[in-house]
Amino acid sequence: MDMKRSARSSSDHLSPPPPPSPVVAVAINGKNKSKDVAFWALEKFIPGGFSDLKLIYVRPPITYIITPMGKAISILAISAEAVSAYRKEVDGNTNELLCPYKQMFESRKVRVEILVLESHDPVAPIAEQIAGTGVTKLVIGMSHPGFFTKKIGMSSMIATAVPRFCTVYVVSKGKLASVRPSDSESSGTIRFERMERDSSTSGSPDSPSPRVPSSNNHEIANMDWEQWFLRTILLFLIKLLTCLRVTSLSIP
Repeated sequence: MDMKRSARSSSDHLSPPPPPSPVVAVAINGKNKSKDVAFWALEKFIPGGFSDLKLIYVRPPITYIITPMGKAISILAISAEAVSAYRKEVDGNTNELLCPYKQMFESRKVRVEILVLESHDPVAPIAEQIAGTGVTKLVIGMSHPGFFTKKIGMSSMIATAVPRFCTVYVVSKGKLASVRPSDSESSGTIRFERMERDSSTSGSPDSPSPRVPSSNNHEIANMDWEQWFLRTILLFLIKLLTCLRVTSLSIP
């Protein structure tokens, strides 16, 4: 009886198991600006004790093959051996593309898991990968909509699609541009991180600007200055066209 009481007393004092370690992922498109995104993630999280990261790269699926003459042929119209050989070539090009990133991580003593996904639209596979692997911090590069469209940028769509347990950091020109906090960090708000200026005019590079209610959610997060720029361009074009029309009418 005393042994049972002693065992029960010991179990009552056992501390709960520690929560799972946060997982950081960096999603890139392989362009030159992606290196700035990866470097920012290293500078941000490695000093905090992170030693494992995931590198996510989304490439288009192989649905056709480009011949030496530049002609596109559907994979359904050629042999399986030719498709397999072409896939090996694409895999080799992908490995060559991602090699500098792997070296960048390994030079900082960071273990990196490279995840190559295939999709025409990177939003869904990235969101599914985050949901399936429990990534709690995602770093992506900022994308911008076209000058004459109101289409939401890719980075904004990714930030909206990613599960709410994950914090999304949007990086532009090697600096933090905005953050979409997780539900555990913020309840219904979006924290803005202003573009970092010179050290003489800014304090800590990661110091957040005041919180703003997320009435427009992701559109506010990444498109406020973009919409201003678009409106400015459109107003300029309207004025220019008006002046040209007035000039043409005044000419005899």
